[in-house]
Amino acid sequence: MEILKPFRLAVVADILSNYKYDQPFQYYFTNLCKQNRSWGSKDRKIYKNLCFSYFRMGYALNSETDLQSKIKKAVSVSDETTQFPKPDEIFPHRNEVSQLLDFDEWVNGLQFQKPLYLVLRRGSEALVYNFLKQNQIPYEQVTEFSLKLEADSKCNHVLEHGWAWTMDFASQKVADGVEVEEDDVIWDACSGAGGKSIYISNKYIKPFLLTCSDKRFTILENLKARFKSLGLKVPQIELCDLLEVFQLKTKYDKIILDVPCSGSGTWGRSPENILGFELSKIDYFSKLQLKIAGNALKNLKTDGKLYYMTCSVFASENEKNVDYLVNNHGLRLESMQYTVAPNNESDTLFIAVLTKL
Repeated sequence: MEILKPFRLAVVADILSNYKYDQPFQYYFTNLCKQNRSWGSKDRKIYKNLCFSYFRMGYALNSETDLQSKIKKAVSVSDETTQFPKPDEIFPHRNEVSQLLDFDEWVNGLQFQKPLYLVLRRGSEALVYNFLKQNQIPYEQVTEFSLKLEADSKCNHVLEHGWAWTMDFASQKVADGVEVEEDDVIWDACSGAGGKSIYISNKYIKPFLLTCSDKRFTILENLKARFKSLGLKVPQIELCDLLEVFQLKTKYDKIILDVPCSGSGTWGRSPENILGFELSKIDYFSKLQLKIAGNALKNLKTDGKLYYMTCSVFASENEKNVDYLVNNHGLRLESMQYTVAPNNESDTLFIAVLTKL
């Protein structure tokens, strides 16, 4: 195969052998490119794609004796010259994945790069459409405010001008699950950089009071900058750690709780985690999530709604935790589901809607 010239194979083997799975591969690879200025754009693309082909095969390459042989086999599978391995060979922990999902389809969905999704800022739709047409960037309309583009589409101009932001289809769908009524008091308790809060702030014209909190000061500063760049009203900000004893004075009508998790629902974008994930993390995150939820629920009004969300496919982080919350925290389950785009063209996220009794 042309791309597997000996020098390229040696470079990729060196990249993979020095990667310790202690950071996202994209960060690791970006730093390598800065250190190796002689790599041209074609080289960088080939090296990255070869590494991703290797990661996407997960544990199915264990039969090969050396790293270069594993890379060759991964490429031959992606080229369809070698038979595709069984899903259980790629990820041998079927029993951990929710039975609400089709395990085989989920594993098969890890084998290709996901599209890029744009959410359009209200009032900027024409600017985005004109830019895409002028630059001959193909797109598909998904919803009124959402577009699907090819993964490598060059649309930094749109993002830098605050006309739109990137947000995966599944993230949009779980954000759509948050029903906002006029004058609602809403708390995005694990807001991170505020993706879901930005989405509902853009979606709803009706007035509501929004508070965003996180334990990381820098990410809250990023959240404020994102709201400002998109021309949206900056929410009230609270710096708090939901693992610590604390008490906010406000009681909320709605709490959005996008808890820390294994991230297994996003492995199609970060396939290095198929190999780098430690099974013990499932129990770690499950217990962490229950503690966070228990603390957050103190500030939910009676008859208020809790939106419990993860980007995990593991039952212990999702429906099993929901069962515990219902049985131990006076909640009623209204609905729960996994969200994913047709043909697995997105992440896989989980959302449960619960009412406090």
